[in-house]
Amino acid sequence: MSAGDEEGRARDEPEDRVEQALRQAIEKVKRRVLIGDYFDELAHRCRLKEVFTREWLIEQIMELSGEDREYAESVVERLLKMDYIMERPGGDYEWIR
Repeated sequence: MSAGDEEGRARDEPEDRVEQALRQAIEKVKRRVLIGDYFDELAHRCRLKEVFTREWLIEQIMELSGEDREYAESVVERLLKMDYIMERPGGDYEWIR
């Protein structure tokens, strides 16, 4: 291996790490954003349903967002923390805002 090859690879490694860090940061931001584009539709569906299961809510979020289950579960937790939904005795949920 020549010295030039080693230098080229050494320069690529930090760029690869930066690119990977940027991808990870973008994924974190995507997961933290609270359902902005589909929030109104989700609220509408929940109000129509009145009482719903966690599984139903996760399916709705996945359908509306196009994201995976992990994302949908994090949205449910966020909705609970922000008092948009509440868990009823028995485990069902309802939209309260």
